[in-house]
Amino acid sequence: MDLDFLAVCASVQSTMIKTGKVTDRRAIRFGRMEDILRDVHGLNRRVEDGATLRGAGNWTPAQVVDHVAKSIGFSIDGFPADATPPLPLRFIGRMLRTSVLLKPTKAGITLKGKVAAALAPEPNVTWGQAVTRMTNVMSRIQKGERMTASSPMFGRYSHEEWNQFHCRHAELHLSFVQPK
Repeated sequence: MDLDFLAVCASVQSTMIKTGKVTDRRAIRFGRMEDILRDVHGLNRRVEDGATLRGAGNWTPAQVVDHVAKSIGFSIDGFPADATPPLPLRFIGRMLRTSVLLKPTKAGITLKGKVAAALAPEPNVTWGQAVTRMTNVMSRIQKGERMTASSPMFGRYSHEEWNQFHCRHAELHLSFVQPK
């Protein structure tokens, strides 16, 4: 393997924020999917009023919203094959499948390899594109589409369970987005 490549990888990892240690986050709790959309639209109003958003983690605010919206879309349309984690992680996921619906998700979990690439936000997504993606996917649900795809990590969820999963997932990620 090329030594320059290894040096770049080591440099990128050393500049990564350890998100489990970040304390400057918003305290948010969502009870319904509509709460997620309301929060994103509230942040968007702040942007339209001239505020700048910052991400307290490793992603930009646009990437955070894009990732959450992408995840919601996958629960409707199905997940890419590359999003399937290794068997030991799937086994652990199946054991935790109910608790992740009820308890806040802890920061600091880092996905790796193909799974991370499949679930990652678009690298150059703009705030406007991310808000549009979120609005569009939520509109699909409001019009009656159901979230019934099987999770590659946790297995089958009902539409109602997916609602709770996405609320916990969005609480985690959106807590890192703050107006400056």
